[in-house]
Amino acid sequence: MAGPAQPAGDADQLRHRPGGRDQSRPQIRKTAARAIIEASISRMRPVILAATTTILGMLPLLTEQFLQSMAVTIMGGLAFASILTLVAAPISYYVVFSRDAKRVEAVQEPA
Repeated sequence: MAGPAQPAGDADQLRHRPGGRDQSRPQIRKTAARAIIEASISRMRPVILAATTTILGMLPLLTEQFLQSMAVTIMGGLAFASILTLVAAPISYYVVFSRDAKRVEAVQEPA
């Protein structure tokens, strides 16, 4: 038993524009870049809050001679991981996604 037909999505509307050329790829790439930026912005606050509270919680351990090296290691690692999460991960995702999109466009273009 099949349900009612679903309306055509945005991708179908983009493909059937006048001009005879499939214009969905540039729109998809813009959407992906916008999605990466929005996801990065939405993750920024939780990552910064979690890292900051943990780093501030480790500050009292800096006064203890026995625990000082552990506290410095945890604080430095957490700061570095936060930077990777907020900067490097979105950039690397965008680079990989751009390569895939270009590869798909090259396959779809007639020679």
